[in-house]
Amino acid sequence: MSTPPSKTNDKICPCLWFDNNAEEAVTFYVNLFNSSPRASSMPSSSIQQTTHMPNETSSESGPVISIFFNLGDQKYMALNGGPTFKFTPAVSLMVMCTDQEEIDHFWDGIAGGVADREMNCGWVTDQYGLSWQIVPQYIRDLVEQETDRNKYNKLSAWMMKTMPKKLVIEDMVTAVEF
Repeated sequence: MSTPPSKTNDKICPCLWFDNNAEEAVTFYVNLFNSSPRASSMPSSSIQQTTHMPNETSSESGPVISIFFNLGDQKYMALNGGPTFKFTPAVSLMVMCTDQEEIDHFWDGIAGGVADREMNCGWVTDQYGLSWQIVPQYIRDLVEQETDRNKYNKLSAWMMKTMPKKLVIEDMVTAVEF
């Protein structure tokens, strides 16, 4: 296997284990991020390198074994590792969204209109089984505001009480302000 492209300061590269559809999943993820309403304001997502299994019976490449790719400025590796391991919601990828349009883009793209993929409090599972958290930057801003923890506490209480699926910024602001 060849060395993946990287910068010298890249220390952590999450590896996503797929049964045998890593190439399809990576293409889906890259296209989803590049078609985001905010794509022009973030680094482009792309496939960096694809490695194939050797094919001992012909000169053609064997099946894909790994793909190095980036979503924005985060590097990942996708591995076609077989059916041994499956994704669980215990590990998820969090997408911080600047506005409702961006939340809707990622939520609708990942859920694909399948209600069974939608979980509470902004969690959604894609067709490959990977869990995502589609979260407004508004939540992070409240967490970082140490001067007014009351707003964050109100938001947390509202979320625990209502258990919304897709997060709607307007509803969150209303819960905090009143």
